[in-house]
Amino acid sequence: MKIRSLLSLILILTSCAFHSGTLTSNVTAEPVVHKDIAVGVASTNRVLQIGGLSKDALISEARKNMVRSRPLEGAEQYNNIEVNFKNTFYILGHKTKVTITADVIEPKDSVNQPSYSERYLKKLTNPGPQIDLFAVGDSITLNNYNYQKGEIVRFLGEDFHRVEISYTDAKNNVKTKKVSINQIYVSKPDYNGIKRLSRTPYGVVIGFGMKKVLIKMADGHTTMSYPKSNK
Repeated sequence: MKIRSLLSLILILTSCAFHSGTLTSNVTAEPVVHKDIAVGVASTNRVLQIGGLSKDALISEARKNMVRSRPLEGAEQYNNIEVNFKNTFYILGHKTKVTITADVIEPKDSVNQPSYSERYLKKLTNPGPQIDLFAVGDSITLNNYNYQKGEIVRFLGEDFHRVEISYTDAKNNVKTKKVSINQIYVSKPDYNGIKRLSRTPYGVVIGFGMKKVLIKMADGHTTMSYPKSNK
């Protein structure tokens, strides 16, 4: 009975997440048009309360990522700035993710100009791809020469076939770049009938992509297509 209770407690602790957030709005003196929605994401991990970024540093990093992903042009401004925190607790530590969202506005050209652009309304009603594999803020592995680690900042294009990711370069600078959605892999317990850490003829499955799985081999990485029965 004690073992069963302990296992139940571990399960709760490994899947416990809390959300909180704030919203800041500025009153504008003239009519404005809502042109776009900007999003910035940052996260940090702490083990036994050691390491990781402070709350202020995390907000600053998310703000920088937001500006990088949707810089202002001309008379544009950020408004209705929303800051959301998600804390996910594990047995020995926790992950904090902050997401900053802001409306991009600018003064109207005329009183008859619509208050919301088509782009803004589309993002408002359809903020991301209708798939269950990726989401803004997910930690990912990029399939490039060094299998870079990063996070999804936003999805791009009408078909969402490209994503913008943030990553830390060799000089410890946080940067962003745009890549194909088929180049990124996310770590999940299972996807499409395949379990993480399951073995294949090439190695161990460590990540899932849109069309392939990411495999860790003894001397590096490779990818493998999903079996036809699963995809």
